[in-house]
Amino acid sequence: MDFSQALREMKSGKLCTRRGWNNTSIRCGVQYPDTHSVNTLPYLYMVKVKDEGKVRFPLDISCESLFAEDWDVVEVGSAA
Repeated sequence: MDFSQALREMKSGKLCTRRGWNNTSIRCGVQYPDTHSVNTLPYLYMVKVKDEGKVRFPLDISCESLFAEDWDVVEVGSAA
């Protein structure tokens, strides 16, 4: 699927990844701030496994990923 389809999936609460990424542990999603959040608007984030732990950070998406058509929804139970 393309990024617009992946974004719709992420907005609905699912996590997505790209087959073109070398790291198969990468997951992307949407964070919706709540009353305890510093951010006040939704944003995309990325999670990946690094040094036996997970790191999570805001997603700075590349043009390559925006135009890619190898996005997939991550199945429930996959590392997030």
